[in-house]
Amino acid sequence: MFLASRFLTVALVSSAVASAASAATIVSLVPAANPNPTGIPTGYAAYKAVLTSTTGIGAVDFATGGFGITGVSGTRFAQRWDYNADTEDYAQTVASTATTAAVLRDSHFLFSPSYTGAASDGFKSVSTIGDNEANDFVNLSSQQADTGSPTLAVNGSDYGTGTLLETSAGVALAYQSPTLTLAYLVIPSTGSVRFFGEIGAVGGAVESFDQTVAVPEPTSIAALAGVALLGLRRRRA
Repeated sequence: MFLASRFLTVALVSSAVASAASAATIVSLVPAANPNPTGIPTGYAAYKAVLTSTTGIGAVDFATGGFGITGVSGTRFAQRWDYNADTEDYAQTVASTATTAAVLRDSHFLFSPSYTGAASDGFKSVSTIGDNEANDFVNLSSQQADTGSPTLAVNGSDYGTGTLLETSAGVALAYQSPTLTLAYLVIPSTGSVRFFGEIGAVGGAVESFDQTVAVPEPTSIAALAGVALLGLRRRRA
């Protein structure tokens, strides 16, 4: 299974920038368990962004010095911001591990408690910049309709799209590993996403990387997985 997953990861980033070929960190986009949740825009699908590093991952920085996760060539991330009548403002929904219908329509970081050991802590941010994302509040075709009413101060959500996700965060020592499921992205199935940032490797070294990954179609993922598994069986034979 390990060899199969390695093959799939490498195949997924074949469209990354040339400099990524020799990088120790590889970024892949893998279809989510439910790639087509209700209420997402027409032509969009849900994916998980996964980082794999030969040195292990102790921290990530997608926030400072121009770093970030951005849509390329018109690719936009589906977004949902929640309106709070108490604060009379919209709040970014940058991180969540929930699987409710509303959350599955939103692009966000997967700050899983499994990386910190404490559900109340989440995936701790260590950046003075903090988490950030963009939302134009313009609904696309078939995207979930807005709920609530800012005018009437009724709690609700406003849907739209954006081209930026930012964070800087650390992974607790007990949960550091070579693989990190970083984000859940609702994006066009024909788009591309740029991952520009740094990882703090286990042991303290810092590695910068800049990779642009083409969004793979779910059908091509299944084919790649089949080829990888076939190769694994032959290797074992």
